[in-house]
Amino acid sequence: MEERFRAVNDWAGRNGYAGAFPNFHQADYNDGRGVVFGVIALNSGVARAIDVPSNSLR
Repeated sequence: MEERFRAVNDWAGRNGYAGAFPNFHQADYNDGRGVVFGVIALNSGVARAIDVPSNSLR
């Protein structure tokens, strides 16, 4: 599960989004795209990605 979160967020960064996370919907529409995953993408214009120290989350 962690791997999909990382992959989706990396995809978002490469495609101009501030970040993203999976919604765990999955489909194969048989239209040549193959399997697709649902993603909630955060627009850079309204969201920003920041690093939060792990010890501040406790």
